[in-house]
Amino acid sequence: MIVHLSVKNYVLIESLEIDFCSGLTTITGETGAGKSVMLGAVGLILGERADKNALLDKDRKCIIEGTFNIKGYNMKSLFNSYDLDHDDQTFIRREILPSGKSRAFINDTPVKLKFLKDIGDRLINIHSQHETLILNRPDFQMTVIDDYAGNQNLLARYKVVFSEYIKSKSSLEELKVHNKRAKADADYYQFLFEELDNANLKPNEKEELEKELKQLTHAEDIREALYYASENLSESESNAVDILKGTIDKLNHITDFYPDIKPLHERIESSRIELEDIATELDKLKEEVYYEPDRLEYVNERLNMIYGLEQKHNADGTDELIDIKAELGQKLEKINSLDTEIENQQLQVNEKYSNAKHLADELHQKRVNVIPKAEQAIEDVLDKLNMKEASVKADLTINDSLSEKGIDKINIKFSANKGLKPDSINKIASGGELSRLMLAIKSILTHKNILPTIIFDEIDSGVSGNTAVKVGEILSQMSRKMQVIAITHLPQIAAKGKEHLKVFKYEKNGRSQTDIQQLNQQERTEEIALMISGKPNHKEALKTAHQLING
Repeated sequence: MIVHLSVKNYVLIESLEIDFCSGLTTITGETGAGKSVMLGAVGLILGERADKNALLDKDRKCIIEGTFNIKGYNMKSLFNSYDLDHDDQTFIRREILPSGKSRAFINDTPVKLKFLKDIGDRLINIHSQHETLILNRPDFQMTVIDDYAGNQNLLARYKVVFSEYIKSKSSLEELKVHNKRAKADADYYQFLFEELDNANLKPNEKEELEKELKQLTHAEDIREALYYASENLSESESNAVDILKGTIDKLNHITDFYPDIKPLHERIESSRIELEDIATELDKLKEEVYYEPDRLEYVNERLNMIYGLEQKHNADGTDELIDIKAELGQKLEKINSLDTEIENQQLQVNEKYSNAKHLADELHQKRVNVIPKAEQAIEDVLDKLNMKEASVKADLTINDSLSEKGIDKINIKFSANKGLKPDSINKIASGGELSRLMLAIKSILTHKNILPTIIFDEIDSGVSGNTAVKVGEILSQMSRKMQVIAITHLPQIAAKGKEHLKVFKYEKNGRSQTDIQQLNQQERTEEIALMISGKPNHKEALKTAHQLING
Protein backbone atom coordinates (compact mmCIF):
# COMPACT_ATOMS: atom_id res chain seq x y z
CA MET A 1 0.00 0.00 0.00
CA ILE A 2 1.05 3.62 -0.50
CA VAL A 3 1.97 5.25 2.80
CA HIS A 4 3.21 8.68 1.74
CA LEU A 5 3.33 10.84 -1.38
CA SER A 6 5.66 13.80 -1.83
CA VAL A 7 5.29 16.10 -4.87
CA LYS A 8 7.52 19.07 -5.70
CA ASN A 9 7.32 21.41 -8.72
CA TYR A 10 4.72 19.41 -10.65
CA VAL A 11 2.11 21.18 -12.84
CA LEU A 12 0.08 23.21 -10.27
CA ILE A 13 1.85 21.82 -7.21
CA GLU A 14 4.77 23.69 -5.68
CA SER A 15 5.16 21.34 -2.73
CA LEU A 16 2.78 18.75 -1.37
CA GLU A 17 3.03 16.01 1.28
CA ILE A 18 0.26 13.42 1.82
CA ASP A 19 0.05 10.56 4.29
CA PHE A 20 -2.28 7.69 3.41
CA CYS A 21 -3.91 5.26 5.79
CA SER A 22 -5.00 1.70 5.20
CA GLY A 23 -8.65 1.17 4.40
CA LEU A 24 -10.73 3.77 2.54
CA THR A 25 -9.47 7.30 1.90
CA THR A 26 -11.83 9.72 0.19
CA ILE A 27 -10.63 12.79 -1.67
CA THR A 28 -12.89 15.72 -2.50
CA GLY A 29 -12.49 19.19 -3.95
CA GLU A 30 -14.06 21.54 -6.43
CA THR A 31 -13.85 20.80 -10.13
CA GLY A 32 -10.52 22.10 -11.43
CA ALA A 33 -8.92 22.12 -7.99
CA GLY A 34 -6.23 19.69 -9.17
CA LYS A 35 -7.37 16.19 -8.26
CA SER A 36 -6.32 14.93 -11.69
CA VAL A 37 -2.92 16.52 -11.14
CA MET A 38 -2.43 14.32 -8.09
CA LEU A 39 -3.35 11.26 -10.12
CA GLY A 40 -0.81 12.32 -12.74
CA ALA A 41 1.87 12.52 -10.05
CA VAL A 42 1.03 9.02 -8.83
CA GLY A 43 1.11 7.79 -12.43
CA LEU A 44 4.66 9.10 -12.85
CA ILE A 45 6.03 7.02 -9.98
CA LEU A 46 4.21 4.03 -11.47
CA GLY A 47 6.10 4.37 -14.75
CA GLU A 48 4.00 6.70 -16.90
CA ARG A 49 5.77 8.86 -19.50
CA ALA A 50 6.67 12.45 -18.65
CA ASP A 51 8.07 15.59 -20.26
CA LYS A 52 9.25 19.04 -19.19
CA ASN A 53 5.74 20.49 -19.62
CA ALA A 54 4.97 18.88 -16.27
CA LEU A 55 7.26 21.38 -14.49
CA LEU A 56 5.65 24.22 -12.56
CA ASP A 57 8.95 26.13 -12.52
CA LYS A 58 10.67 25.32 -15.81
CA ASP A 59 14.11 26.04 -14.32
CA ARG A 60 13.88 23.48 -11.50
CA LYS A 61 13.49 19.74 -11.58
CA CYS A 62 10.31 18.00 -10.49
CA ILE A 63 10.59 15.36 -7.76
CA ILE A 64 7.83 12.89 -6.94
CA GLU A 65 8.42 10.25 -4.29
CA GLY A 66 6.13 7.57 -2.97
CA THR A 67 6.63 5.43 0.11
CA PHE A 68 5.11 1.95 -0.12
CA ASN A 69 4.64 -0.87 2.33
CA ILE A 70 4.98 -4.01 0.19
CA LYS A 71 5.22 -6.60 2.95
CA GLY A 72 3.26 -9.73 2.14
CA TYR A 73 2.71 -8.99 -1.56
CA ASN A 74 5.21 -11.54 -2.95
CA MET A 75 7.35 -9.11 -4.92
CA LYS A 76 10.74 -10.49 -3.95
CA SER A 77 11.16 -12.48 -7.17
CA LEU A 78 10.29 -9.39 -9.22
CA PHE A 79 12.96 -7.37 -7.39
CA ASN A 80 15.48 -10.22 -7.81
CA SER A 81 14.82 -10.37 -11.55
CA TYR A 82 16.04 -6.76 -11.78
CA ASP A 83 18.90 -7.36 -9.32
CA LEU A 84 17.42 -5.04 -6.67
CA ASP A 85 17.26 -5.46 -2.92
CA HIS A 86 13.76 -6.13 -1.63
CA ASP A 87 12.65 -4.05 1.38
CA ASP A 88 9.24 -4.11 3.04
CA GLN A 89 9.38 -0.30 3.12
CA THR A 90 10.13 0.74 -0.45
CA PHE A 91 10.77 4.24 -1.76
CA ILE A 92 10.08 5.08 -5.40
CA ARG A 93 11.33 8.42 -6.74
CA ARG A 94 10.85 10.02 -10.14
CA GLU A 95 12.72 13.13 -11.24
CA ILE A 96 11.96 15.23 -14.32
CA LEU A 97 14.79 17.56 -15.30
CA PRO A 98 14.32 20.97 -17.00
CA SER A 99 15.74 19.37 -20.16
CA GLY A 100 12.76 17.01 -20.26
CA LYS A 101 14.80 13.94 -19.34
CA SER A 102 13.58 11.85 -16.43
CA ARG A 103 15.21 9.53 -13.93
CA ALA A 104 13.72 6.83 -11.73
CA PHE A 105 14.98 5.36 -8.46
CA ILE A 106 13.87 2.55 -6.18
CA ASN A 107 15.40 2.76 -2.71
CA ASP A 108 17.90 5.25 -4.21
CA THR A 109 19.03 2.75 -6.86
CA PRO A 110 18.61 4.00 -10.46
CA VAL A 111 16.18 1.84 -12.45
CA LYS A 112 14.81 1.81 -15.97
CA LEU A 113 11.24 2.87 -16.71
CA LYS A 114 10.43 -0.74 -17.66
CA PHE A 115 10.96 -1.93 -14.10
CA LEU A 116 9.07 1.05 -12.69
CA LYS A 117 6.15 0.07 -14.90
CA ASP A 118 6.39 -3.60 -13.88
CA ILE A 119 6.39 -2.85 -10.17
CA GLY A 120 3.77 -0.12 -10.59
CA ASP A 121 1.38 -2.63 -12.16
CA ARG A 122 1.80 -4.74 -9.01
CA LEU A 123 1.33 -1.87 -6.55
CA ILE A 124 -1.59 0.32 -7.64
CA ASN A 125 -4.51 0.11 -10.04
CA ILE A 126 -5.77 3.55 -11.08
CA HIS A 127 -9.37 3.53 -12.25
CA SER A 128 -9.71 6.72 -14.29
CA GLN A 129 -12.97 8.35 -15.32
CA HIS A 130 -12.70 6.85 -18.78
CA GLU A 131 -11.59 3.34 -17.79
CA THR A 132 -15.15 2.05 -18.19
CA LEU A 133 -14.43 2.19 -21.93
CA ILE A 134 -12.22 -0.89 -21.56
CA LEU A 135 -15.12 -2.95 -20.25
CA ASN A 136 -15.93 -4.02 -23.79
CA ARG A 137 -12.35 -5.04 -24.63
CA PRO A 138 -11.91 -8.84 -24.81
CA ASP A 139 -8.43 -8.72 -23.26
CA PHE A 140 -9.79 -6.88 -20.20
CA GLN A 141 -12.73 -9.24 -19.92
CA MET A 142 -10.44 -12.26 -20.05
CA THR A 143 -8.20 -10.71 -17.40
CA VAL A 144 -11.24 -10.31 -15.14
CA ILE A 145 -12.13 -14.00 -15.45
CA ASP A 146 -8.51 -15.12 -14.99
CA ASP A 147 -8.01 -12.90 -11.96
CA TYR A 148 -11.22 -14.14 -10.39
CA ALA A 149 -10.21 -17.76 -11.13
CA GLY A 150 -6.74 -17.21 -9.66
CA ASN A 151 -5.14 -18.14 -12.97
CA GLN A 152 -2.19 -15.75 -12.66
CA ASN A 153 0.50 -18.39 -12.12
CA LEU A 154 -1.00 -20.79 -14.66
CA LEU A 155 -1.32 -17.99 -17.21
CA ALA A 156 2.28 -16.91 -16.59
CA ARG A 157 3.47 -20.48 -17.22
CA TYR A 158 1.33 -20.68 -20.35
CA LYS A 159 2.75 -17.41 -21.71
CA VAL A 160 6.30 -18.72 -21.34
CA VAL A 161 5.46 -21.98 -23.14
CA PHE A 162 3.39 -20.13 -25.77
CA SER A 163 6.30 -17.76 -26.42
CA GLU A 164 8.61 -20.76 -26.91
CA TYR A 165 6.09 -22.27 -29.34
CA ILE A 166 5.85 -19.01 -31.34
CA LYS A 167 9.64 -18.69 -31.52
CA SER A 168 9.97 -22.32 -32.61
CA LYS A 169 7.23 -21.88 -35.21
CA SER A 170 8.90 -18.70 -36.49
CA SER A 171 12.20 -20.56 -36.81
CA LEU A 172 10.44 -23.30 -38.78
CA GLU A 173 8.95 -20.76 -41.19
CA GLU A 174 12.35 -19.12 -41.65
CA LEU A 175 13.86 -22.54 -42.41
CA LYS A 176 11.19 -23.25 -44.99
CA VAL A 177 11.71 -19.89 -46.71
CA HIS A 178 15.47 -20.41 -46.61
CA ASN A 179 15.06 -23.92 -47.98
CA LYS A 180 12.93 -22.67 -50.86
CA ARG A 181 15.53 -20.06 -51.80
CA ALA A 182 18.37 -22.53 -51.25
CA LYS A 183 16.81 -25.14 -53.54
CA ALA A 184 16.55 -22.50 -56.24
CA ASP A 185 20.26 -21.69 -55.79
CA ALA A 186 21.43 -25.28 -55.43
CA ASP A 187 21.94 -25.96 -59.17
CA TYR A 188 24.00 -22.80 -59.59
CA TYR A 189 26.10 -23.60 -56.51
CA GLN A 190 26.64 -27.13 -57.84
CA PHE A 191 27.83 -25.78 -61.21
CA LEU A 192 30.29 -23.41 -59.52
CA PHE A 193 31.54 -26.13 -57.20
CA GLU A 194 32.11 -28.64 -60.01
CA GLU A 195 33.87 -26.03 -62.11
CA LEU A 196 36.30 -25.32 -59.28
CA ASP A 197 36.60 -28.99 -58.42
CA ASN A 198 37.43 -29.90 -62.04
CA ALA A 199 40.04 -27.14 -62.10
CA ASN A 200 41.97 -29.19 -59.51
CA LEU A 201 43.65 -26.09 -58.13
CA LYS A 202 46.68 -26.32 -55.88
CA PRO A 203 47.79 -23.87 -53.17
CA ASN A 204 49.98 -21.05 -54.52
CA GLU A 205 49.62 -22.49 -58.03
CA LYS A 206 49.09 -19.18 -59.81
CA GLU A 207 52.31 -17.67 -58.48
CA GLU A 208 54.32 -20.74 -59.41
CA LEU A 209 52.86 -20.86 -62.93
CA GLU A 210 53.52 -17.15 -63.44
CA LYS A 211 57.15 -17.74 -62.43
CA GLU A 212 57.39 -20.71 -64.79
CA LEU A 213 55.82 -18.70 -67.62
CA LYS A 214 58.55 -16.08 -67.36
CA GLN A 215 61.22 -18.78 -67.53
CA LEU A 216 59.61 -20.52 -70.50
CA THR A 217 59.12 -17.25 -72.35
CA HIS A 218 62.79 -16.26 -71.87
CA ALA A 219 64.32 -19.74 -72.10
CA GLU A 220 66.77 -18.82 -74.90
CA ASP A 221 68.00 -15.73 -73.06
CA ILE A 222 68.49 -17.76 -69.91
CA ARG A 223 70.39 -20.56 -71.68
CA GLU A 224 72.58 -18.04 -73.48
CA ALA A 225 73.44 -16.28 -70.22
CA LEU A 226 74.14 -19.58 -68.46
CA TYR A 227 76.40 -20.84 -71.29
CA TYR A 228 78.28 -17.53 -71.34
CA ALA A 229 78.85 -17.64 -67.60
CA SER A 230 79.89 -21.29 -67.68
CA GLU A 231 82.34 -20.65 -70.52
CA ASN A 232 83.99 -17.75 -68.71
CA LEU A 233 84.21 -19.57 -65.42
CA SER A 234 85.45 -23.00 -66.42
CA GLU A 235 85.28 -23.98 -70.10
CA SER A 236 87.07 -21.38 -72.26
CA GLU A 237 90.86 -21.41 -72.82
CA SER A 238 91.31 -18.46 -70.49
CA ASN A 239 88.57 -19.25 -67.98
CA ALA A 240 88.50 -17.77 -64.52
CA VAL A 241 89.03 -21.06 -62.68
CA ASP A 242 92.23 -21.85 -64.62
CA ILE A 243 93.51 -18.30 -64.12
CA LEU A 244 92.99 -18.63 -60.38
CA LYS A 245 94.75 -22.00 -60.35
CA GLY A 246 97.79 -20.45 -62.09
CA THR A 247 97.75 -17.55 -59.66
CA ILE A 248 97.66 -19.95 -56.72
CA ASP A 249 100.61 -21.97 -58.11
CA LYS A 250 102.68 -18.79 -58.49
CA LEU A 251 101.96 -17.68 -54.96
CA ASN A 252 102.85 -21.14 -53.60
CA HIS A 253 106.51 -20.54 -54.66
CA ILE A 254 106.87 -17.45 -52.48
CA THR A 255 105.02 -18.48 -49.33
CA ASP A 256 108.21 -19.92 -47.74
CA PHE A 257 110.20 -16.72 -48.02
CA TYR A 258 107.27 -14.25 -48.08
CA PRO A 259 104.88 -15.38 -45.32
CA ASP A 260 102.76 -12.21 -45.55
CA ILE A 261 101.14 -13.56 -48.74
CA LYS A 262 99.61 -16.57 -46.96
CA PRO A 263 96.31 -14.87 -46.00
CA LEU A 264 95.75 -13.65 -49.54
CA HIS A 265 96.78 -17.06 -50.93
CA GLU A 266 94.16 -18.72 -48.73
CA ARG A 267 91.48 -16.26 -49.80
CA ILE A 268 92.23 -16.84 -53.47
CA GLU A 269 92.10 -20.59 -52.86
CA SER A 270 88.66 -20.16 -51.24
CA SER A 271 87.51 -18.12 -54.22
CA ARG A 272 88.72 -20.85 -56.60
CA ILE A 273 86.76 -23.48 -54.72
CA GLU A 274 83.66 -21.30 -54.71
CA LEU A 275 83.98 -20.57 -58.43
CA GLU A 276 84.42 -24.26 -59.25
CA ASP A 277 81.24 -24.97 -57.27
CA ILE A 278 79.39 -22.16 -59.06
CA ALA A 279 80.62 -23.50 -62.41
CA THR A 280 79.27 -26.94 -61.54
CA GLU A 281 75.88 -25.48 -60.63
CA LEU A 282 75.82 -23.47 -63.85
CA ASP A 283 76.49 -26.62 -65.85
CA LYS A 284 73.52 -28.30 -64.23
CA LEU A 285 71.20 -25.29 -64.78
CA LYS A 286 72.08 -24.86 -68.45
CA GLU A 287 71.19 -28.49 -69.06
CA GLU A 288 67.82 -28.03 -67.35
CA VAL A 289 66.75 -24.93 -69.23
CA TYR A 290 65.34 -25.51 -72.65
CA TYR A 291 62.49 -24.16 -74.76
CA GLU A 292 59.23 -26.23 -74.49
CA PRO A 293 56.45 -24.85 -76.69
CA ASP A 294 53.94 -27.49 -75.47
CA ARG A 295 54.64 -26.66 -71.85
CA LEU A 296 54.41 -22.95 -72.58
CA GLU A 297 51.01 -23.45 -74.19
CA TYR A 298 49.81 -25.51 -71.19
CA VAL A 299 50.99 -22.90 -68.66
CA ASN A 300 49.29 -20.12 -70.61
CA GLU A 301 46.03 -22.06 -70.78
CA ARG A 302 46.22 -22.93 -67.10
CA LEU A 303 46.82 -19.32 -66.09
CA ASN A 304 44.02 -18.05 -68.34
CA MET A 305 41.65 -20.49 -66.65
CA ILE A 306 42.77 -19.32 -63.19
CA TYR A 307 42.42 -15.65 -64.17
CA GLY A 308 38.90 -16.34 -65.44
CA LEU A 309 37.93 -18.06 -62.18
CA GLU A 310 39.42 -15.21 -60.17
CA GLN A 311 37.33 -12.69 -62.09
CA LYS A 312 34.15 -14.78 -61.77
CA HIS A 313 34.52 -15.22 -58.03
CA ASN A 314 36.17 -11.84 -57.33
CA ALA A 315 39.12 -13.70 -55.82
CA ASP A 316 42.85 -13.13 -55.65
CA GLY A 317 44.91 -16.27 -56.13
CA THR A 318 44.29 -19.98 -56.09
CA ASP A 319 44.24 -20.08 -52.28
CA GLU A 320 41.12 -17.89 -52.23
CA LEU A 321 39.54 -19.98 -54.99
CA ILE A 322 40.17 -23.14 -52.98
CA ASP A 323 38.48 -21.48 -49.97
CA ILE A 324 35.50 -20.48 -52.14
CA LYS A 325 35.19 -24.06 -53.34
CA ALA A 326 35.12 -25.22 -49.69
CA GLU A 327 32.40 -22.65 -48.89
CA LEU A 328 30.32 -23.81 -51.86
CA GLY A 329 30.71 -27.37 -50.64
CA GLN A 330 29.46 -26.36 -47.20
CA LYS A 331 26.49 -24.53 -48.72
CA LEU A 332 25.56 -27.58 -50.76
CA GLU A 333 25.92 -29.78 -47.72
CA LYS A 334 23.73 -27.37 -45.73
CA ILE A 335 21.10 -27.34 -48.46
CA ASN A 336 21.08 -31.11 -48.58
CA SER A 337 20.63 -31.24 -44.80
CA LEU A 338 17.83 -28.62 -44.68
CA ASP A 339 15.07 -31.18 -45.21
CA THR A 340 16.26 -33.11 -42.18
CA GLU A 341 16.62 -29.87 -40.19
CA ILE A 342 13.06 -28.88 -41.12
CA GLU A 343 11.76 -32.28 -40.04
CA ASN A 344 13.51 -31.93 -36.66
CA GLN A 345 12.24 -28.38 -36.23
CA GLN A 346 8.71 -29.50 -37.05
CA LEU A 347 8.96 -32.09 -34.27
CA GLN A 348 10.02 -29.32 -31.87
CA VAL A 349 7.10 -27.15 -32.97
CA ASN A 350 4.69 -30.04 -32.46
CA GLU A 351 6.09 -30.71 -28.99
CA LYS A 352 5.94 -27.06 -27.94
CA TYR A 353 2.43 -26.71 -29.36
CA SER A 354 1.35 -29.77 -27.41
CA ASN A 355 2.80 -28.29 -24.19
CA ALA A 356 1.08 -24.94 -24.81
CA LYS A 357 -2.20 -26.61 -25.80
CA HIS A 358 -2.17 -28.66 -22.61
CA LEU A 359 -1.88 -25.51 -20.48
CA ALA A 360 -4.42 -23.69 -22.68
CA ASP A 361 -6.89 -26.54 -22.10
CA GLU A 362 -6.25 -26.29 -18.37
CA LEU A 363 -6.90 -22.54 -18.52
CA HIS A 364 -10.05 -23.15 -20.52
CA GLN A 365 -11.42 -25.60 -17.99
CA LYS A 366 -10.71 -23.30 -15.06
CA ARG A 367 -12.42 -20.45 -16.89
CA VAL A 368 -15.44 -22.60 -17.71
CA ASN A 369 -15.69 -23.64 -14.05
CA VAL A 370 -15.40 -20.11 -12.66
CA ILE A 371 -17.55 -18.14 -15.10
CA PRO A 372 -20.92 -18.99 -13.44
CA LYS A 373 -19.46 -17.99 -10.07
CA ALA A 374 -18.06 -14.74 -11.49
CA GLU A 375 -21.36 -13.90 -13.20
CA GLN A 376 -23.24 -14.49 -9.95
CA ALA A 377 -20.73 -12.52 -7.88
CA ILE A 378 -20.99 -9.51 -10.20
CA GLU A 379 -24.80 -9.68 -10.20
CA ASP A 380 -24.81 -9.84 -6.37
CA VAL A 381 -22.81 -6.63 -6.18
CA LEU A 382 -25.00 -4.97 -8.82
CA ASP A 383 -28.03 -5.95 -6.72
CA LYS A 384 -26.50 -4.05 -3.80
CA LEU A 385 -26.00 -1.09 -6.14
CA ASN A 386 -29.76 -0.93 -6.87
CA MET A 387 -29.49 -2.83 -10.14
CA LYS A 388 -31.62 -5.75 -9.01
CA GLU A 389 -32.65 -6.79 -12.50
CA ALA A 390 -29.16 -6.63 -13.96
CA SER A 391 -27.74 -9.77 -15.50
CA VAL A 392 -24.25 -10.64 -16.70
CA LYS A 393 -23.37 -13.37 -19.21
CA ALA A 394 -19.84 -14.36 -20.19
CA ASP A 395 -19.73 -16.30 -23.46
CA LEU A 396 -16.57 -18.36 -23.81
CA THR A 397 -15.76 -19.83 -27.20
CA ILE A 398 -12.75 -21.76 -28.47
CA ASN A 399 -10.47 -20.28 -31.11
CA ASP A 400 -9.00 -22.24 -33.98
CA SER A 401 -5.49 -21.30 -32.87
CA LEU A 402 -3.58 -20.42 -29.73
CA SER A 403 -3.07 -16.82 -28.61
CA GLU A 404 -1.37 -15.08 -25.70
CA LYS A 405 -4.47 -15.69 -23.56
CA GLY A 406 -4.82 -19.34 -24.48
CA ILE A 407 -7.35 -20.94 -26.79
CA ASP A 408 -10.40 -19.00 -25.62
CA LYS A 409 -12.31 -15.99 -26.88
CA ILE A 410 -14.63 -14.18 -24.49
CA ASN A 411 -17.52 -11.76 -24.74
CA ILE A 412 -19.06 -10.50 -21.50
CA LYS A 413 -22.60 -9.32 -22.13
CA PHE A 414 -24.73 -7.17 -19.87
CA SER A 415 -28.33 -6.20 -19.31
CA ALA A 416 -29.54 -3.68 -16.75
CA ASN A 417 -33.26 -4.40 -17.09
CA LYS A 418 -35.54 -7.35 -16.58
CA GLY A 419 -36.60 -9.14 -19.74
CA LEU A 420 -33.82 -7.58 -21.80
CA LYS A 421 -31.41 -10.13 -23.18
CA PRO A 422 -27.76 -9.44 -22.29
CA ASP A 423 -25.83 -7.90 -25.17
CA SER A 424 -22.41 -6.36 -25.81
CA ILE A 425 -21.67 -3.85 -23.08
CA ASN A 426 -21.07 -0.89 -25.40
CA LYS A 427 -24.46 -1.35 -27.02
CA ILE A 428 -26.67 -1.46 -23.96
CA ALA A 429 -25.16 0.25 -20.89
CA SER A 430 -25.42 3.93 -19.88
CA GLY A 431 -22.62 5.87 -18.19
CA GLY A 432 -23.97 5.27 -14.68
CA GLU A 433 -24.52 1.59 -15.42
CA LEU A 434 -20.99 1.25 -16.74
CA SER A 435 -19.59 2.82 -13.58
CA ARG A 436 -21.53 0.43 -11.37
CA LEU A 437 -20.61 -2.56 -13.51
CA MET A 438 -16.93 -1.64 -13.31
CA LEU A 439 -17.21 -1.16 -9.55
CA ALA A 440 -18.84 -4.56 -9.24
CA ILE A 441 -16.01 -6.16 -11.21
CA LYS A 442 -13.34 -4.40 -9.16
CA SER A 443 -15.19 -5.40 -6.01
CA ILE A 444 -15.26 -9.14 -6.72
CA LEU A 445 -11.53 -9.05 -7.56
CA THR A 446 -10.72 -7.38 -4.25
CA HIS A 447 -11.23 -10.63 -2.42
CA LYS A 448 -8.48 -12.26 -4.51
CA ASN A 449 -5.80 -10.01 -2.96
CA ILE A 450 -4.39 -9.22 -6.40
CA LEU A 451 -3.34 -5.63 -5.66
CA PRO A 452 -2.37 -3.69 -2.50
CA THR A 453 -4.06 -0.45 -3.63
CA ILE A 454 -6.78 0.77 -5.97
CA ILE A 455 -7.53 4.41 -6.77
CA PHE A 456 -10.98 5.31 -8.09
CA ASP A 457 -11.28 8.57 -10.00
CA GLU A 458 -15.00 9.42 -9.83
CA ILE A 459 -16.36 5.87 -9.90
CA ASP A 460 -19.58 7.59 -8.86
CA SER A 461 -20.14 9.02 -12.33
CA GLY A 462 -23.81 8.82 -13.26
CA VAL A 463 -25.07 7.73 -9.81
CA SER A 464 -26.81 9.61 -7.01
CA GLY A 465 -29.09 9.25 -4.01
CA ASN A 466 -29.38 5.85 -2.42
CA THR A 467 -27.22 4.29 -5.15
CA ALA A 468 -24.40 6.59 -4.12
CA VAL A 469 -24.76 5.28 -0.56
CA LYS A 470 -24.49 1.74 -1.89
CA VAL A 471 -21.39 2.65 -3.89
CA GLY A 472 -19.85 4.02 -0.72
CA GLU A 473 -20.68 0.82 1.14
CA ILE A 474 -19.09 -1.29 -1.59
CA LEU A 475 -15.94 0.83 -1.48
CA SER A 476 -15.89 0.47 2.29
CA GLN A 477 -16.21 -3.31 2.01
CA MET A 478 -13.41 -3.41 -0.54
CA SER A 479 -11.17 -1.42 1.81
CA ARG A 480 -11.27 -4.25 4.35
CA LYS A 481 -9.14 -6.31 1.96
CA MET A 482 -7.05 -3.59 0.35
CA GLN A 483 -6.23 0.09 0.43
CA VAL A 484 -8.88 2.07 -1.47
CA ILE A 485 -8.54 5.74 -2.44
CA ALA A 486 -11.65 7.31 -3.97
CA ILE A 487 -11.87 10.72 -5.62
CA THR A 488 -15.53 11.68 -5.45
CA HIS A 489 -18.07 14.50 -5.87
CA LEU A 490 -20.76 12.72 -3.83
CA PRO A 491 -21.17 13.33 -0.09
CA GLN A 492 -22.58 9.81 0.41
CA ILE A 493 -19.25 8.35 -0.75
CA ALA A 494 -17.00 10.96 0.87
CA ALA A 495 -18.59 10.20 4.23
CA LYS A 496 -17.57 6.53 4.07
CA GLY A 497 -13.87 7.24 4.20
CA LYS A 498 -11.71 6.29 7.12
CA GLU A 499 -9.76 9.39 6.20
CA HIS A 500 -10.86 12.44 4.24
CA LEU A 501 -8.51 14.59 2.13
CA LYS A 502 -9.46 17.84 0.42
CA VAL A 503 -7.77 19.21 -2.69
CA PHE A 504 -7.94 22.98 -3.07
CA LYS A 505 -6.52 25.69 -5.28
CA TYR A 506 -4.97 28.97 -4.15
CA GLU A 507 -3.03 31.83 -5.65
CA LYS A 508 0.62 32.56 -4.96
CA ASN A 509 2.69 35.19 -6.73
CA GLY A 510 -0.08 35.63 -9.28
CA ARG A 511 -0.15 31.92 -10.14
CA SER A 512 -2.75 29.25 -9.33
CA GLN A 513 -1.41 26.37 -7.27
CA THR A 514 -2.83 23.16 -5.83
CA ASP A 515 -2.49 21.73 -2.33
CA ILE A 516 -4.18 19.08 -0.20
CA GLN A 517 -5.08 18.87 3.45
CA GLN A 518 -6.21 16.15 5.79
CA LEU A 519 -9.55 17.12 7.34
CA ASN A 520 -10.31 16.72 11.01
CA GLN A 521 -13.80 15.71 12.14
CA GLN A 522 -15.21 19.24 12.14
CA GLU A 523 -13.63 20.18 8.82
CA ARG A 524 -14.86 16.96 7.31
CA THR A 525 -18.44 17.57 8.45
CA GLU A 526 -18.34 21.08 6.97
CA GLU A 527 -16.87 19.81 3.70
CA ILE A 528 -19.63 17.21 3.29
CA ALA A 529 -22.24 19.83 4.21
CA LEU A 530 -20.77 22.04 1.50
CA MET A 531 -21.07 19.17 -0.98
CA ILE A 532 -24.74 18.70 0.04
CA SER A 533 -25.97 22.29 0.04
CA GLY A 534 -23.21 24.45 -1.31
CA LYS A 535 -22.85 26.03 2.18
CA PRO A 536 -20.42 24.67 4.79
CA ASN A 537 -22.47 25.95 7.76
CA HIS A 538 -25.98 25.14 6.59
CA LYS A 539 -27.69 23.67 9.67
CA GLU A 540 -29.65 20.92 7.92
CA ALA A 541 -26.72 20.07 5.68
CA LEU A 542 -24.45 19.81 8.72
CA LYS A 543 -26.96 17.48 10.38
CA THR A 544 -27.14 15.31 7.26
CA ALA A 545 -23.36 15.30 6.94
CA HIS A 546 -23.05 14.16 10.58
CA GLN A 547 -25.52 11.35 9.92
CA LEU A 548 -23.68 10.25 6.77
CA ILE A 549 -20.35 10.15 8.58
CA ASN A 550 -21.64 8.24 11.58
CA GLY A 551 -23.83 5.90 9.58
